[in-house]
Amino acid sequence: MLRINQLAKELGVSNHEVIEALEKRLNIQGKSHSSNLTDDQVSALRRVMVNKGGSEETAPARPAPPPVRIVKPAQPPTP
Repeated sequence: MLRINQLAKELGVSNHEVIEALEKRLNIQGKSHSSNLTDDQVSALRRVMVNKGGSEETAPARPAPPPVRIVKPAQPPTP
C-alpha cells in the first residue's frame, strides 16, 4: 500500500495529476492526497503516468495523407 502523495513524489508529479489519472483513466473516485492505494492501483497508475509522459510527447507527428479524389469515367454518348 502506498499513499497518493508518496506516489506523486516518487513520479515527480503533483498530487492533482495522480488523482486526475485515477479518476479519468482508472475510474476510481473519491480519493484525496492522503488516501492509500492498493498494489494493483499503484502498478496501474505507474503504467498510466509513464505512458502519458513518454510516448505521446516524443512520438513524431505524421503528416496528413493527401485527400483522395474519386473520378468516374466519362460515359460515351448514346447514338
